[in-house]
Amino acid sequence: MLAISLPTVLAPTLALGLAAGADQRMVPDFSIPISYDTDTGRHIECTLDFYNGEMFWQETNSATDYLRDQDWSGIGQRIYDRALALLESNDPSIFVSSTQDGALDESLLQRSAWVQAEAHFTVNTIPDSAFAIGGLGSNSDCTGELR
Repeated sequence: MLAISLPTVLAPTLALGLAAGADQRMVPDFSIPISYDTDTGRHIECTLDFYNGEMFWQETNSATDYLRDQDWSGIGQRIYDRALALLESNDPSIFVSSTQDGALDESLLQRSAWVQAEAHFTVNTIPDSAFAIGGLGSNSDCTGELR
């Protein structure tokens, strides 16, 4: 007779429940429209999407409520300006990748600077009290194009 312990049977179910399930969430809890003009005259539009953390398919925090209550007018240009300043500063913390010959990859540098600037103005502003188990997820179609 095959004996399987209860924890062994429940482990996969608990793992999926604690990780908010295996299904990808389709509708964000909050989205920020991003719009900015590059110094070369290109107009860029994209979106930052945020998802409250979940446990057992129940939202566990109010981080997106905090984001929803903020004034996001002009945020795209502020993110762009900060990202460009980071890129031009030659700050080693944004140099995340290089090519085979050791030359820096400009598109990766731009993306890294964009992500750091984006976090500075969005998730880094959320107070710790808005977070709980499950955290905050995000997705974006912003490519970080700076030039």
